[in-house]
Amino acid sequence: MNFKGLIFDLDGTLIDSMNVWTEIDAEFLKEYNIDMPVDFYEDIKDLSFADTAIYFSETLGIPMNPKDIMDKFNAMAREKYEKIVPLKKGVYEFISQEKKKGTKLCVATANNKELTILALKRLGIYDSMEFILTCDEICSGKGTPDIYIKCAEKMGFEISETAVFEDILRGVLSAKSAGFYVVAVKEETAFDDIDEIKKNSDMFIEDYTCLIN
Repeated sequence: MNFKGLIFDLDGTLIDSMNVWTEIDAEFLKEYNIDMPVDFYEDIKDLSFADTAIYFSETLGIPMNPKDIMDKFNAMAREKYEKIVPLKKGVYEFISQEKKKGTKLCVATANNKELTILALKRLGIYDSMEFILTCDEICSGKGTPDIYIKCAEKMGFEISETAVFEDILRGVLSAKSAGFYVVAVKEETAFDDIDEIKKNSDMFIEDYTCLIN
């Protein structure tokens, strides 16, 4: 690839972790005897981590304040991020290749920063990243391109010099709306949107092996 900067989403893009959150959501609601709404994932898809906690508290009626809900989310996910969740195929090799070329890399995620750091350190790519930026830090979810624009600014590059890697449709559409070159990474949980993801991205990859020289 010929970009000065690469911006990576975390879950479903760098690491295979999407099913972790599906399981956590189901376990969380079951504990409080709350049925998952039909439009649950549609409702939360553009929310930051903090806003998702507010949704659980105010919309679903979980009898906890949002901060405690976030703490519980993190506790439920911590062991899996610290010990189990793997990289997507070819990620390590691709990251190593781009670092050798002098490309700047960063992570733009809606996830919690602590969990992100735990996973990336264990998987050996944390030190390759210039920084990690979360949606909560900029008070904006992936439904807008704000986080990608901020990442490009922090790396010191124009949008035209930067590519975004995403796995879900809202991320692809947001990044594309700002003018970024978008690489869509295949993610099984996004299967229903696969045609739209392919149509709206500049490149669609099954995994990272196709990008390794």
